[in-house]
Order: sequence, then C-alpha cells, then structure tokens
Amino acid sequence: RRHTCLNGGAHVYCWGANDQGQLGLGHTQDIGDDPGEVAALTGFPIVLENVVVGSIATDPNADFTCGWSQSQVACWGANASGQLGHGDSEPIGDEPGEMDAITAIALGSSLTTITRLAIGRAHVCALLRDSNTDTPSRVKCWGDNSHGQLGLGDTENRGDDPGEMGDNLPFVPVN
Repeated sequence: RRHTCLNGGAHVYCWGANDQGQLGLGHTQDIGDDPGEVAALTGFPIVLENVVVGSIATDPNADFTCGWSQSQVACWGANASGQLGHGDSEPIGDEPGEMDAITAIALGSSLTTITRLAIGRAHVCALLRDSNTDTPSRVKCWGDNSHGQLGLGDTENRGDDPGEMGDNLPFVPVN
C-alpha cells in the first residue's frame, strides 16, 4: 500500500510510503519522493538461518512486506493484527537494526516447503508441503481475521499473541 519492493538478487529494494517501517530501512521516512532517493538505495539482504530469501510478496492494500524462500518466510512493516507472525503487534523495520535481527515465522515443525505465499491487507496465507508425508499441500494463514479471512471458523486474529504460531497455528480446513 503506497510502497514497492523488489528482489534484486541478493538484496531487497523498497521505496514509497514508510510510516510503518514497510521499507525495512530502520526508520519511517518515505523514500522516492525526493530526487535521487531511489538511486541511492543500497538494498538489504534477508538472511534467515543462512538462507537468503528469494521472493518478495506484498499487496497493493498492505503496509507490510514478506520475503520468502522455499523453507522460510519473514515479514516486516505494519503489524497491528499479528500479520508479521511473531506473537505481538509491534512493527518491524521502523527501528535501526531490526532487519539484521529478523527471524523466520514459525509455521510448524514438519513443514519444510513453502510453495506459494499470498498477502492480504493485514493477513498472510502460505501453501505448505509437509516433509514427513505424501499428503497434499496444506494452507496456514495468520494476521487479521476480523471477517473470517483466515478460514478458521472464527474471527480471532492469529500471530498477535504468544503461542499462536508454529504447530499451534491450525491448517485451513480445505480439501
């Protein structure tokens, strides 16, 4: 929402609105509204457990961004509904050093492959493949659930309180 991010190989480059730290630059100053700001961007790597994320996902209505590889996902920016998946509602990326310390979102102990990631205004869904069985891919969603958009049969947000992620985050019951 009002920002753009792209994967430039080993680095992520973001510009536009930054009021929630969605650019991941350690401040909340908008980038790109003054001459030369985008050209001066150096980008930043997202490294999770020695793996550089290879894909970036965002939504035109979201004030956060996610980077993901086949085995891990990390999100930064707005977090009022727990969409960053760390058991709180604090934004990430708006303070110096936060991106250097970003950690992967816990999605479960047996899930090793993320095949797709979809982002809504304040929620995320991941299509996951289980490493221990030949079962088909399954879906986990977290963040804002005010209209049931997580598909879990309730309107409780997930990811905004401790203990809601990882193996405690239920699969969306789709066939």
